[in-house]
Amino acid sequence: TTGLIGRVTRTTCVLPQTLAPNGGSYSCEFKASLAGLPITGADTGTTDTVTDTATVFGHDSNTPPKPVSGSDTAQVKITNVPPSLTVVKALDKLACADLDYKVKVTNTDSGESISLTTLTDSAFGDLTKATPDNTKILSTSCAVPQTLEPFGAAQNKDKYECTFRAHVCLSGTSSHTNTATGTVTDNEGGSASADSNSLTVNVCANTASATCP
Repeated sequence: TTGLIGRVTRTTCVLPQTLAPNGGSYSCEFKASLAGLPITGADTGTTDTVTDTATVFGHDSNTPPKPVSGSDTAQVKITNVPPSLTVVKALDKLACADLDYKVKVTNTDSGESISLTTLTDSAFGDLTKATPDNTKILSTSCAVPQTLEPFGAAQNKDKYECTFRAHVCLSGTSSHTNTATGTVTDNEGGSASADSNSLTVNVCANTASATCP
């Protein structure tokens, strides 16, 4: 038996065993859990050793058999081992991104000047307004009205360009598609609108460079 009864988690000890005369022996090993026992480092005055007494009971081969027994102790020093852990961080997905866009409007009429009156976007709304008036756009250089001279005018005065930065949050997809629309009027009171090309931006990231392949 052992003083650690109830704590033995593994053993090679098997009974009964017959020992030969004149020094015959039997040996085995067992493993016991010391969880819950006081150890140094927890509280002042706690025990840092565990002493176990193993006792052997048997009998000889006489008739009637004569019982025999013996015991010995072993002392084990317990070292308080600090807890340990590992933490791993990895990119799961890119949920939101800030995208910079450029918009260019060109007067394709070589006969007269026109006035750009509105610039809107299918995803971001009014491109001339930013946060807090338009929470989808962080900043913008777009403004109206703008006068565009006839097509082919010097110094690109037949064109108007502006930029804006938009905050895009993706839901179940890695791409964002939107279209800009401009509206113009002429000096006779006529008006026209045109859509830009549809622009798709692929938003992705990886752990190496956080850039799209």
